[in-house]
Amino acid sequence: MKAFKNFGFLLTLVAVFALVSCEDDGTGGGGGTGGGGTNDGFPTVSVTGPGVNLDLAFGVTDTFTYTLTATEGDSPLNSITVTEDGALVPSERVLLDGVPAPSNAVTLFGDNKSMVTIEIGVIVVGDIVGTKAYKIILSDDGERNTETEFTVTIAGVPPTLDFTTMMSGDVTIGLNSLQSYPLSAIIGSDSLVTMTILENGNPIDDISRVEWDGVDPTENPFPIGEDNRGGFENKTLFIRSSATEGVNDYEAIITSESGLTSTINFRITTMIPGTPVVANMGVIWNRSGQNNGSFDFEAGANVPSNNADRDLQDQGNVSDTDQTWLRQIAAVNGATLRSIVANQGGAPDGWTFGDVTTKEEIASLYEQANEYDGSAISENESFIISTSEGNLYLFSISDIEETPLDNFDQYMFDIKN
Repeated sequence: MKAFKNFGFLLTLVAVFALVSCEDDGTGGGGGTGGGGTNDGFPTVSVTGPGVNLDLAFGVTDTFTYTLTATEGDSPLNSITVTEDGALVPSERVLLDGVPAPSNAVTLFGDNKSMVTIEIGVIVVGDIVGTKAYKIILSDDGERNTETEFTVTIAGVPPTLDFTTMMSGDVTIGLNSLQSYPLSAIIGSDSLVTMTILENGNPIDDISRVEWDGVDPTENPFPIGEDNRGGFENKTLFIRSSATEGVNDYEAIITSESGLTSTINFRITTMIPGTPVVANMGVIWNRSGQNNGSFDFEAGANVPSNNADRDLQDQGNVSDTDQTWLRQIAAVNGATLRSIVANQGGAPDGWTFGDVTTKEEIASLYEQANEYDGSAISENESFIISTSEGNLYLFSISDIEETPLDNFDQYMFDIKN
Protein backbone atom coordinates (compact mmCIF):
# COMPACT_ATOMS: atom_id res chain seq x y z
CA MET A 1 0.00 0.00 0.00
CA LYS A 2 1.24 3.43 -0.89
CA ALA A 3 0.98 6.21 1.65
CA PHE A 4 -1.64 8.86 0.95
CA LYS A 5 0.26 11.78 -0.53
CA ASN A 6 -0.16 15.27 -1.97
CA PHE A 7 -3.38 16.12 -0.13
CA GLY A 8 -4.13 18.26 2.90
CA PHE A 9 -7.21 18.37 5.11
CA LEU A 10 -7.83 21.55 7.20
CA LEU A 11 -10.99 21.73 9.36
CA THR A 12 -12.11 24.34 11.88
CA LEU A 13 -14.16 22.57 14.55
CA VAL A 14 -16.52 24.43 16.83
CA ALA A 15 -18.42 21.45 18.25
CA VAL A 16 -17.94 18.33 20.46
CA PHE A 17 -15.95 15.53 18.73
CA ALA A 18 -17.69 12.11 18.75
CA LEU A 19 -16.87 9.06 16.67
CA VAL A 20 -19.63 6.72 15.54
CA SER A 21 -18.86 3.09 16.52
CA CYS A 22 -15.64 4.22 18.24
CA GLU A 23 -14.32 3.86 21.74
CA ASP A 24 -14.15 6.98 23.98
CA ASP A 25 -10.41 7.16 23.43
CA GLY A 26 -11.09 8.00 19.79
CA THR A 27 -10.35 4.55 18.36
CA GLY A 28 -12.62 2.21 16.44
CA GLY A 29 -14.28 1.64 13.13
CA GLY A 30 -16.83 3.70 11.26
CA GLY A 31 -19.99 2.29 9.84
CA GLY A 32 -22.62 3.03 7.23
CA THR A 33 -25.89 1.56 6.03
CA GLY A 34 -25.59 -2.19 6.37
CA GLY A 35 -22.44 -1.79 8.53
CA GLY A 36 -18.74 -1.73 7.69
CA GLY A 37 -16.33 -4.63 7.83
CA THR A 38 -18.96 -7.26 6.94
CA ASN A 39 -19.99 -8.95 3.71
CA ASP A 40 -22.43 -6.14 2.92
CA GLY A 41 -20.02 -4.57 0.46
CA PHE A 42 -19.12 -1.51 2.59
CA PRO A 43 -15.51 -0.45 3.12
CA THR A 44 -13.83 -1.39 6.39
CA VAL A 45 -12.92 1.77 8.33
CA SER A 46 -11.16 2.43 11.65
CA VAL A 47 -10.37 5.78 13.27
CA THR A 48 -8.01 6.65 16.13
CA GLY A 49 -7.58 10.05 17.72
CA PRO A 50 -7.88 12.27 20.79
CA GLY A 51 -11.42 11.26 21.76
CA VAL A 52 -15.07 11.41 20.92
CA ASN A 53 -16.19 14.33 23.11
CA LEU A 54 -13.91 17.34 23.02
CA ASP A 55 -14.10 20.71 24.74
CA LEU A 56 -12.59 23.99 23.60
CA ALA A 57 -12.40 27.32 25.37
CA PHE A 58 -14.05 30.28 23.75
CA GLY A 59 -11.63 32.36 21.67
CA VAL A 60 -9.05 29.54 21.38
CA THR A 61 -7.97 27.83 18.15
CA ASP A 62 -6.65 24.27 18.26
CA THR A 63 -6.03 21.36 15.88
CA PHE A 64 -7.33 17.84 16.55
CA THR A 65 -5.80 15.05 14.47
CA TYR A 66 -7.37 11.64 13.73
CA THR A 67 -5.92 8.73 11.78
CA LEU A 68 -8.33 7.05 9.37
CA THR A 69 -7.58 3.62 7.85
CA ALA A 70 -9.91 2.21 5.20
CA THR A 71 -10.02 -0.86 2.95
CA GLU A 72 -12.36 -1.16 -0.03
CA GLY A 73 -15.41 -3.43 0.03
CA ASP A 74 -17.27 -4.32 -3.14
CA SER A 75 -16.23 -1.08 -4.84
CA PRO A 76 -13.03 0.99 -4.89
CA LEU A 77 -12.71 3.88 -2.43
CA ASN A 78 -13.79 7.16 -3.95
CA SER A 79 -13.56 10.25 -1.70
CA ILE A 80 -13.38 11.77 1.78
CA THR A 81 -15.78 14.55 2.81
CA VAL A 82 -16.04 16.53 6.03
CA THR A 83 -19.28 18.23 7.08
CA GLU A 84 -20.29 20.63 9.85
CA ASP A 85 -23.93 20.48 10.87
CA GLY A 86 -24.67 18.92 7.52
CA ALA A 87 -22.80 21.51 5.40
CA LEU A 88 -19.45 21.09 3.70
CA VAL A 89 -16.51 22.39 5.72
CA PRO A 90 -14.37 24.84 3.68
CA SER A 91 -11.31 23.06 2.36
CA GLU A 92 -8.91 25.50 4.05
CA ARG A 93 -10.15 24.17 7.38
CA VAL A 94 -9.09 20.57 6.62
CA LEU A 95 -5.58 19.01 6.74
CA LEU A 96 -4.59 15.73 5.11
CA ASP A 97 -1.26 14.36 6.39
CA GLY A 98 -0.52 17.89 7.62
CA VAL A 99 -1.10 19.52 4.22
CA PRO A 100 -4.08 21.81 3.48
CA ALA A 101 -6.70 19.95 1.48
CA PRO A 102 -7.12 21.10 -2.14
CA SER A 103 -10.88 20.59 -1.94
CA ASN A 104 -13.73 19.15 0.08
CA ALA A 105 -14.63 16.46 -0.96
CA VAL A 106 -11.15 15.03 -1.65
CA THR A 107 -11.05 12.45 -4.48
CA LEU A 108 -8.93 9.33 -3.94
CA PHE A 109 -6.86 7.85 -6.77
CA GLY A 110 -4.22 5.24 -7.48
CA ASP A 111 -3.42 2.76 -4.74
CA ASN A 112 -5.48 4.83 -2.29
CA LYS A 113 -8.65 3.60 -4.00
CA SER A 114 -8.13 0.12 -2.60
CA MET A 115 -6.58 0.93 0.77
CA VAL A 116 -5.66 4.19 2.48
CA THR A 117 -4.23 5.40 5.80
CA ILE A 118 -4.40 9.15 6.36
CA GLU A 119 -4.12 11.69 9.17
CA ILE A 120 -7.08 14.08 9.17
CA GLY A 121 -6.35 17.32 10.98
CA VAL A 122 -9.25 19.39 12.23
CA ILE A 123 -8.60 23.01 13.18
CA VAL A 124 -11.07 24.13 15.81
CA VAL A 125 -11.82 27.84 16.18
CA GLY A 126 -13.70 28.69 19.36
CA ASP A 127 -15.57 31.65 17.88
CA ILE A 128 -19.08 30.74 19.02
CA VAL A 129 -20.68 29.26 22.14
CA GLY A 130 -22.36 25.89 21.77
CA THR A 131 -22.02 22.51 20.07
CA LYS A 132 -21.62 21.63 16.39
CA ALA A 133 -21.81 18.16 14.83
CA TYR A 134 -19.19 16.96 12.34
CA LYS A 135 -18.86 13.94 10.07
CA ILE A 136 -15.95 12.45 8.18
CA ILE A 137 -17.58 10.56 5.32
CA LEU A 138 -15.71 7.92 3.32
CA SER A 139 -17.51 7.09 0.03
CA ASP A 140 -16.81 4.36 -2.52
CA ASP A 141 -17.58 4.13 -6.21
CA GLY A 142 -20.77 2.21 -5.42
CA GLU A 143 -22.06 5.27 -3.50
CA ARG A 144 -21.76 3.50 -0.16
CA ASN A 145 -20.97 5.96 2.68
CA THR A 146 -19.17 5.11 5.90
CA GLU A 147 -19.47 7.96 8.45
CA THR A 148 -17.41 8.91 11.48
CA GLU A 149 -19.16 11.47 13.68
CA PHE A 150 -17.71 13.89 16.24
CA THR A 151 -18.69 17.01 18.13
CA VAL A 152 -16.84 19.81 19.89
CA THR A 153 -18.32 21.99 22.62
CA ILE A 154 -17.19 25.59 22.96
CA ALA A 155 -17.55 26.74 26.55
CA GLY A 156 -18.72 30.33 26.94
CA VAL A 157 -17.12 33.07 29.03
CA PRO A 158 -19.58 34.61 31.52
CA PRO A 159 -20.04 38.37 31.80
CA THR A 160 -18.82 40.38 34.80
CA LEU A 161 -21.21 42.61 36.76
CA ASP A 162 -20.02 44.81 39.63
CA PHE A 163 -20.57 48.06 41.46
CA THR A 164 -18.91 50.96 39.66
CA THR A 165 -17.93 53.01 42.71
CA MET A 166 -19.45 51.45 45.84
CA MET A 167 -17.22 49.61 48.31
CA SER A 168 -20.26 47.78 49.68
CA GLY A 169 -23.86 47.30 48.69
CA ASP A 170 -25.12 47.30 52.29
CA VAL A 171 -27.11 50.37 53.35
CA THR A 172 -29.58 51.41 56.06
CA ILE A 173 -32.37 53.71 54.85
CA GLY A 174 -35.93 54.70 55.67
CA LEU A 175 -39.08 52.90 54.60
CA ASN A 176 -40.07 53.26 50.92
CA SER A 177 -36.80 55.08 50.17
CA LEU A 178 -34.93 54.98 46.86
CA GLN A 179 -31.40 53.61 46.88
CA SER A 180 -29.15 53.95 43.82
CA TYR A 181 -26.53 51.42 42.73
CA PRO A 182 -24.07 52.44 39.98
CA LEU A 183 -23.23 49.31 37.99
CA SER A 184 -20.79 48.34 35.26
CA ALA A 185 -20.63 45.14 33.22
CA ILE A 186 -18.01 43.57 30.95
CA ILE A 187 -19.28 41.32 28.18
CA GLY A 188 -18.14 37.69 28.07
CA SER A 189 -18.41 35.49 25.00
CA ASP A 190 -21.83 36.70 23.93
CA SER A 191 -24.26 39.58 24.26
CA LEU A 192 -25.96 40.65 27.47
CA VAL A 193 -29.74 40.33 27.29
CA THR A 194 -31.55 40.50 30.63
CA MET A 195 -31.25 41.55 34.24
CA THR A 196 -33.10 39.95 37.14
CA ILE A 197 -33.60 41.47 40.60
CA LEU A 198 -34.13 39.05 43.49
CA GLU A 199 -35.38 39.99 46.94
CA ASN A 200 -34.59 37.38 49.61
CA GLY A 201 -33.97 34.77 46.90
CA ASN A 202 -37.11 35.37 44.81
CA PRO A 203 -37.82 37.71 41.89
CA ILE A 204 -38.96 41.01 43.37
CA ASP A 205 -42.76 40.99 43.38
CA ASP A 206 -43.50 44.62 42.62
CA ILE A 207 -41.27 45.50 39.67
CA SER A 208 -42.44 49.11 39.93
CA ARG A 209 -39.94 49.35 42.81
CA VAL A 210 -37.11 49.00 40.25
CA GLU A 211 -35.71 51.49 37.75
CA TRP A 212 -32.87 50.58 35.38
CA ASP A 213 -30.91 53.09 33.32
CA GLY A 214 -33.76 55.60 33.45
CA VAL A 215 -36.42 53.09 32.40
CA ASP A 216 -39.21 51.55 34.51
CA PRO A 217 -39.23 47.79 33.74
CA THR A 218 -42.55 46.00 33.30
CA GLU A 219 -41.26 42.47 33.89
CA ASN A 220 -38.62 40.63 35.92
CA PRO A 221 -36.26 39.54 34.35
CA PHE A 222 -36.25 42.60 32.11
CA PRO A 223 -34.28 43.41 28.94
CA ILE A 224 -31.25 45.58 29.51
CA GLY A 225 -31.58 47.47 26.21
CA GLU A 226 -29.70 47.39 22.93
CA ASP A 227 -27.18 50.02 24.02
CA ASN A 228 -26.07 47.86 26.94
CA ARG A 229 -25.86 44.47 25.21
CA GLY A 230 -22.13 44.83 24.56
CA GLY A 231 -21.38 45.80 28.17
CA PHE A 232 -21.87 49.07 30.00
CA GLU A 233 -20.25 51.43 32.49
CA ASN A 234 -21.79 53.42 35.33
CA LYS A 235 -25.43 52.69 34.65
CA THR A 236 -27.80 53.23 37.59
CA LEU A 237 -30.08 50.67 39.18
CA PHE A 238 -32.64 52.16 41.61
CA ILE A 239 -34.34 50.00 44.24
CA ARG A 240 -37.20 51.29 46.37
CA SER A 241 -36.83 49.84 49.86
CA SER A 242 -39.45 47.82 51.68
CA ALA A 243 -42.47 49.47 53.29
CA THR A 244 -41.78 47.62 56.55
CA GLU A 245 -38.85 47.61 58.93
CA GLY A 246 -36.31 44.81 58.53
CA VAL A 247 -33.33 43.45 56.63
CA ASN A 248 -33.71 42.36 52.99
CA ASP A 249 -31.08 40.75 50.80
CA TYR A 250 -30.99 41.49 47.07
CA GLU A 251 -29.27 40.07 44.01
CA ALA A 252 -28.86 41.68 40.60
CA ILE A 253 -28.22 38.99 37.98
CA ILE A 254 -27.17 39.80 34.43
CA THR A 255 -27.63 37.06 31.85
CA SER A 256 -26.01 36.63 28.44
CA GLU A 257 -27.57 35.33 25.26
CA SER A 258 -26.31 31.81 25.96
CA GLY A 259 -27.54 31.85 29.56
CA LEU A 260 -24.26 32.70 31.28
CA THR A 261 -24.68 34.93 34.34
CA SER A 262 -22.93 37.24 36.76
CA THR A 263 -24.38 38.27 40.12
CA ILE A 264 -23.85 40.99 42.69
CA ASN A 265 -25.33 40.92 46.19
CA PHE A 266 -26.43 43.80 48.38
CA ARG A 267 -28.46 44.34 51.54
CA ILE A 268 -30.97 47.03 52.42
CA THR A 269 -31.92 47.52 56.08
CA THR A 270 -35.08 49.59 56.47
CA MET A 271 -36.00 51.39 59.66
CA ILE A 272 -38.36 54.13 60.74
CA PRO A 273 -36.23 57.27 60.88
CA GLY A 274 -35.59 58.38 64.44
CA THR A 275 -35.74 61.87 65.94
CA PRO A 276 -32.28 63.45 65.74
CA VAL A 277 -30.57 64.15 69.05
CA VAL A 278 -29.68 67.63 70.27
CA ALA A 279 -26.07 68.00 71.39
CA ASN A 280 -24.82 70.10 74.31
CA MET A 281 -21.88 70.33 76.69
CA GLY A 282 -21.74 70.62 80.47
CA VAL A 283 -19.44 70.99 83.45
CA ILE A 284 -19.72 70.21 87.17
CA TRP A 285 -17.25 71.47 89.79
CA ASN A 286 -16.14 69.77 93.00
CA ARG A 287 -19.12 70.47 95.28
CA SER A 288 -16.89 70.76 98.35
CA GLY A 289 -15.04 73.74 97.03
CA GLN A 290 -17.07 75.41 94.30
CA ASN A 291 -20.58 76.76 94.34
CA ASN A 292 -21.55 75.36 90.95
CA GLY A 293 -21.27 71.66 91.80
CA SER A 294 -24.50 70.60 90.08
CA PHE A 295 -26.17 70.57 86.64
CA ASP A 296 -29.70 71.33 85.48
CA PHE A 297 -30.21 69.39 82.23
CA GLU A 298 -33.42 71.19 81.22
CA ALA A 299 -31.63 74.51 81.51
CA GLY A 300 -28.48 73.04 80.00
CA ALA A 301 -26.46 74.88 82.65
CA ASN A 302 -24.12 74.40 85.56
CA VAL A 303 -25.95 75.48 88.76
CA PRO A 304 -25.24 75.81 92.49
CA SER A 305 -25.64 72.67 94.52
CA ASN A 306 -28.61 74.14 96.42
CA ASN A 307 -30.52 74.84 93.19
CA ALA A 308 -34.03 73.37 93.35
CA ASP A 309 -33.97 72.39 89.65
CA ARG A 310 -30.65 70.55 89.68
CA ASP A 311 -30.68 66.97 88.36
CA LEU A 312 -27.08 65.85 88.88
CA GLN A 313 -24.48 66.82 91.45
CA ASP A 314 -20.94 66.05 92.46
CA GLN A 315 -20.49 64.28 95.79
CA GLY A 316 -17.54 66.45 96.93
CA ASN A 317 -14.62 65.35 99.10
CA VAL A 318 -14.32 62.43 101.49
CA SER A 319 -14.82 64.72 104.53
CA ASP A 320 -13.96 68.11 105.91
CA THR A 321 -10.73 66.67 107.26
CA ASP A 322 -9.97 64.45 104.25
CA GLN A 323 -9.94 66.69 101.19
CA THR A 324 -9.63 63.80 98.75
CA TRP A 325 -12.11 64.31 95.92
CA LEU A 326 -14.51 61.34 95.72
CA ARG A 327 -15.04 61.72 91.97
CA GLN A 328 -18.58 60.48 92.36
CA ILE A 329 -21.86 61.86 91.05
CA ALA A 330 -25.47 61.37 92.07
CA ALA A 331 -28.93 62.01 90.67
CA VAL A 332 -31.02 64.37 92.83
CA ASN A 333 -34.51 65.86 93.00
CA GLY A 334 -36.22 62.67 91.81
CA ALA A 335 -33.87 61.97 88.89
CA THR A 336 -32.58 58.46 88.09
CA LEU A 337 -29.03 57.78 86.87
CA ARG A 338 -28.02 54.69 84.89
CA SER A 339 -24.65 53.55 83.48
CA ILE A 340 -24.13 52.67 79.80
CA VAL A 341 -21.44 50.04 79.28
CA ALA A 342 -20.62 48.34 75.96
CA ASN A 343 -21.85 44.74 75.80
CA GLN A 344 -24.02 45.23 78.91
CA GLY A 345 -27.57 46.30 79.58
CA GLY A 346 -28.65 46.56 75.96
CA ALA A 347 -25.52 48.31 74.66
CA PRO A 348 -23.93 46.19 71.90
CA ASP A 349 -20.32 45.12 71.87
CA GLY A 350 -18.14 48.03 70.75
CA TRP A 351 -20.84 50.61 71.56
CA THR A 352 -19.66 54.24 71.84
CA PHE A 353 -21.31 57.54 72.71
CA GLY A 354 -20.77 58.68 69.14
CA ASP A 355 -22.94 55.84 67.79
CA VAL A 356 -26.14 57.37 69.14
CA THR A 357 -27.95 59.66 66.69
CA THR A 358 -31.64 59.48 67.66
CA LYS A 359 -33.77 60.10 70.74
CA GLU A 360 -35.28 56.67 70.26
CA GLU A 361 -31.87 55.05 70.73
CA ILE A 362 -31.42 56.90 74.01
CA ALA A 363 -34.81 55.67 75.25
CA SER A 364 -34.00 52.08 74.26
CA LEU A 365 -30.65 52.20 76.05
CA TYR A 366 -32.19 53.66 79.20
CA GLU A 367 -34.81 50.90 79.41
CA GLN A 368 -32.13 48.20 79.52
CA ALA A 369 -29.28 49.93 81.34
CA ASN A 370 -28.13 49.23 84.91
CA GLU A 371 -28.34 51.86 87.63
CA TYR A 372 -25.12 53.71 88.44
CA ASP A 373 -23.46 52.00 91.40
CA GLY A 374 -21.88 55.15 92.85
CA SER A 375 -18.26 54.15 92.06
CA ALA A 376 -15.60 56.70 91.10
CA ILE A 377 -16.02 57.69 87.48
CA SER A 378 -13.45 57.91 84.69
CA GLU A 379 -13.10 59.65 81.38
CA ASN A 380 -15.22 58.27 78.51
CA GLU A 381 -17.77 56.70 80.86
CA SER A 382 -21.34 57.21 79.68
CA PHE A 383 -24.62 57.63 81.59
CA ILE A 384 -28.31 58.33 81.01
CA ILE A 385 -30.25 60.42 83.48
CA SER A 386 -34.04 60.58 83.66
CA THR A 387 -34.99 63.88 85.26
CA SER A 388 -38.00 64.56 87.45
CA GLU A 389 -39.57 66.27 84.44
CA GLY A 390 -39.46 62.90 82.60
CA ASN A 391 -36.71 63.85 80.12
CA LEU A 392 -33.81 61.59 79.14
CA TYR A 393 -30.24 62.84 78.67
CA LEU A 394 -27.30 60.74 77.53
CA PHE A 395 -23.93 62.14 78.61
CA SER A 396 -20.31 61.02 78.37
CA ILE A 397 -17.44 62.22 80.53
CA SER A 398 -15.06 63.88 78.07
CA ASP A 399 -12.48 65.20 80.55
CA ILE A 400 -11.73 65.11 84.26
CA GLU A 401 -9.48 67.77 85.76
CA GLU A 402 -8.23 66.96 89.25
CA THR A 403 -6.40 69.67 91.25
CA PRO A 404 -4.91 68.18 94.44
CA LEU A 405 -3.86 71.57 95.87
CA ASP A 406 -7.35 73.08 95.81
CA ASN A 407 -10.99 72.23 95.13
CA PHE A 408 -11.18 73.40 91.52
CA ASP A 409 -11.66 69.79 90.42
CA GLN A 410 -14.21 69.40 87.61
CA TYR A 411 -15.87 67.08 85.13
CA MET A 412 -16.63 68.12 81.56
CA PHE A 413 -19.14 66.09 79.59
CA ASP A 414 -20.91 65.88 76.23
CA ILE A 415 -24.70 65.63 76.23
CA LYS A 416 -27.26 64.22 73.77
CA ASN A 417 -31.02 64.36 74.23
